[in-house]
Amino acid sequence: MAARKVGTKVFDFAKIASTLPASAQGQFASLRAQYDAVSEKLARTPETPAAIDFASYQKSLVSKNLIAQIAPIKAAYEADLKTPYPEDTTTAEIKAQEKAAVAEVTTIIEASKGRLAKLESELAALKAEKDIADITTDEFLRDKPEERKRIEQEIEKENYA
Repeated sequence: MAARKVGTKVFDFAKIASTLPASAQGQFASLRAQYDAVSEKLARTPETPAAIDFASYQKSLVSKNLIAQIAPIKAAYEADLKTPYPEDTTTAEIKAQEKAAVAEVTTIIEASKGRLAKLESELAALKAEKDIADITTDEFLRDKPEERKRIEQEIEKENYA
């Protein structure tokens, strides 16, 4: 089976499908059907191809010396054709990059959680304030000294922009 070396990755199609929007489910089902068809074909593929039976061809061909000429050429070709499966030289580097990226993302997430808590507290404070239609100017400016100072300066300069 050729899938021993290639195609060893297993996908959790149910988990992937649960993350997709309903509009993409049809395309995903088509992709899964294609994947299943290719996986099945790969599973049926033998690890090594069937050997050529030169004797049976020799019986059916008119030119008997043709097989005698082709057999050594095929043997030489197959000797040159033997290529080793590529050596894995990048997995360690990729895993190190992944570890660094996970650490960076974790740092970003923690910083975001702190900012989120701050923004939620500001939102809660805004929600706790009275409606702008029901509040007086003094109540509005009570906890905003910078805004009060700016308004007072505008009044003094009679600059009501």
